[in-house]
Amino acid sequence: MCCLFNLAAFQSQVAAVQSQESDEGLKLAAKLLQTASGIFTYLKANVMGALQQEPTPDLNPEVLGTLSSLMLAEAQEIFVIKV
Repeated sequence: MCCLFNLAAFQSQVAAVQSQESDEGLKLAAKLLQTASGIFTYLKANVMGALQQEPTPDLNPEVLGTLSSLMLAEAQEIFVIKV
């Protein structure tokens, strides 16, 4: 669980440093953010069944849902930047 969370967070950081001046940078950033969103969604759907105790605040389903939505919104913002 924590490894997947960290992977999604890392992907969002890598996306943040991509060049907004090139199409390739924007495409990669959008792809990374969409993947991070999917990971957070997966964790939200599966975290409660896998944990045997109360989740930490970062693994709370509401937080994971918010992070997923945020990553998707940032990916959509890239298309606005490109246009």
